[in-house]
Amino acid sequence: PRVLAESGRRMHMLDVARIEAVEADRNYVRLTVGRDTFHARSTLQQAEKTLQSQPMLRISRSCLVNMNHVREVSRTPRGDFILVLAGGVTVTSSEGFRDPVRQHLERLKVQAG
Repeated sequence: PRVLAESGRRMHMLDVARIEAVEADRNYVRLTVGRDTFHARSTLQQAEKTLQSQPMLRISRSCLVNMNHVREVSRTPRGDFILVLAGGVTVTSSEGFRDPVRQHLERLKVQAG
């Protein structure tokens, strides 16, 4: 699947599997692909439905992350999660989403036999 988004005055067709993060930005969503940013007129909820083929995790009220692109995870002193994406962009979970993010990450750990 692909989505149409704009950067500057140009429209781009983006492969949804390449989208690393989606952030709410007033009446738009900001789509991060590597170091590039695109905008689409949408709500975060609509974007979440459009990208349901990808393992998207909501890490705050205004941010979704494609877990296929998370390269590194660390914690803030308060306990929030800092996720470094494949393109180098860093996003941080919010307090209200700390538990769901932790639970999701726990499921990804390799279990000792």
